[in-house]
Amino acid sequence: MDRIPDVGELDDHELPGLMEDFHVREVLHVTYGSVLNQDQLRAPLFDTLRGNEEEYTRVVEAHFDRHLDSFK
Repeated sequence: MDRIPDVGELDDHELPGLMEDFHVREVLHVTYGSVLNQDQLRAPLFDTLRGNEEEYTRVVEAHFDRHLDSFK
């Protein structure tokens, strides 16, 4: 956790860049299920994803492209 930036100290424009940080992504990987099991977190998460569907799709495609590029 000492490798994770304090999001409270970041400007809003810096937040999307967090997804480029390996350690931040790892925290999301291991906590995603627990977020989905909490009503107070699940609804806002899905509302955000639905409200930003094009951006979400673009980011997921770019993420998979990075993984799949190694097979080229």
